[in-house]
Amino acid sequence: PSVHHYELVIRCLCKEKNVEMVIECIEVMISRGCYPDIVVFNTLLAALCKYGQVDAALEFFNELINSRSCQANLATYNIMIEWLSRLGRADEALELLNEIRGSYGFKPKAVTYAGLIVGLIGESEIHKAVEIWHELRGSRVVIPPKCYFWIIKALCDAGDIDRAIDLVVYMVSKGCQPTRAVYAALVEGLASAGLVKEGQ
Repeated sequence: PSVHHYELVIRCLCKEKNVEMVIECIEVMISRGCYPDIVVFNTLLAALCKYGQVDAALEFFNELINSRSCQANLATYNIMIEWLSRLGRADEALELLNEIRGSYGFKPKAVTYAGLIVGLIGESEIHKAVEIWHELRGSRVVIPPKCYFWIIKALCDAGDIDRAIDLVVYMVSKGCQPTRAVYAALVEGLASAGLVKEGQ
């Protein structure tokens, strides 16, 4: 079978959520010297992560990095950073972020930073999260409202209300109007902290 045939099968298996067959198909494909293009590889990584096979995704990711036939792009790293962060493996996600900044020269997007910050906050790594946040603020990356929301909510959930309020103030100073979801997260955080009057 050609690379194209393998890719068609992989796409179909991903849609059918048949993770075991996807892994088997990729292993057979690679063993025969056939590598999918980066779009298909990214689809595979996202599917594996989504269905709880992050370690398998990391294995294929590392194989991709060491392969000369297919080159990872920023989307590849974004997928792994996002899912590692979501699943409580923010330290590994941070390593990947440092890797792409140092070795590959990619410029991470705001979504990449935001996902990592939320992951670090979820692991009570507030200090590391704040360091990444300051780096994001110091960059020229435009921060979309949804990224502010993720970080503000994560800070409120962690009980770090002061930083959440500071972030809302910073958000407004940058001309980014807080959404209802942002205010709701802030009010909920204030209420949870026993600051009901302030939340009202």
